[in-house]
Amino acid sequence: LAIDRETIVKRVLANGELPAWSMVPPGTANFTSSGAGDFSAMPMPQRQAEARRLLAEAGYGPGNPLTFTFMHRIGEANKRAALAIVDMWRTAGVTARIESNEVKIHYANLREKQFDIADAGFSAPPDAEYFIYMLRTDSTEINFGAWSNAEYDRISAEANRERDLTRRGALYSTAEDIAINDTALIPVYVPVNRALVQQWVTGYTPNPGGNHPSRWMDVTR
Repeated sequence: LAIDRETIVKRVLANGELPAWSMVPPGTANFTSSGAGDFSAMPMPQRQAEARRLLAEAGYGPGNPLTFTFMHRIGEANKRAALAIVDMWRTAGVTARIESNEVKIHYANLREKQFDIADAGFSAPPDAEYFIYMLRTDSTEINFGAWSNAEYDRISAEANRERDLTRRGALYSTAEDIAINDTALIPVYVPVNRALVQQWVTGYTPNPGGNHPSRWMDVTR
């Protein structure tokens, strides 16, 4: 609730990134997110107030703030995003201490479950199956938080076997709802590919995977 994704992509990173409200990136074929966990229509003051209410309901407040370490990968963009998120959490009464590490060390800590909250990036072919796989119980290499839900596993396995693409996408969307509603992870932003292409280059077609085989392109000048 307290993370202002629009501010992060437009003012902190400002490189064309998209605010993320779902695990599966927008534009993924045969998949439509239900919008679970999408607070974008709620004004930030209202979101911050709701975050403080939920914290108080859980026993936290000015005399007992929620406190944890937020680990992020080194890199200027990662640092800027982390500082912004910590500041946004502070408005809701959360105290987060920042720790940064080289990427290899960072992911080693994640695989060993040695973290409170940490950032992570994931890239995959533009198919919902790969993103839903992140949180399956048997996804031990990338399910860093060891979140486990039997219904999520069952539905994602059913989707993997489904041949009807519309039905398959609906099953993955249902599985994603379970994870988002349980805050198994917090989507923040979707990175984008940016390219400069001369007008005399033909056959270059933007696509979610950023794949541009040279055999389909030509120089016409």
